[in-house]
Amino acid sequence: LDDDKVTKIGTITVASLEEGATWQYSTNGGTNWTNGTGTSFTLAEGTYAINAIQVGQIDVSGNISSVVKNAGTIVVDTSNPSFTSATNVNFEINAAITTTVYDAQASNLNGGNADDGITYSIKNASTS
Repeated sequence: LDDDKVTKIGTITVASLEEGATWQYSTNGGTNWTNGTGTSFTLAEGTYAINAIQVGQIDVSGNISSVVKNAGTIVVDTSNPSFTSATNVNFEINAAITTTVYDAQASNLNGGNADDGITYSIKNASTS
């Protein structure tokens, strides 16, 4: 799902920076701040509540901008997906198979083919 606020990639892009300005970010609601470099930073795996992620800018004159905060909860989940509903199915030898054993559905948040990187196998299967 593209709108579930769960991602494997925790990169936050910082845009609309004033030329020559510096910026800082916080991942704990503004308690601690880290100087930003470039135009992005990466969140560690975990759950970030509303307003936990904050970004602020300081222009060349020392003026501090309004702080921008995340409006919704964001979850960074880097664990591999797991198949949790195993099903045993018996087949007659040389009989036509008309039962779907498992219909995999995957979501790829990076675009591209959602089945890339998924391996299917049938335990003790014969290719003859």
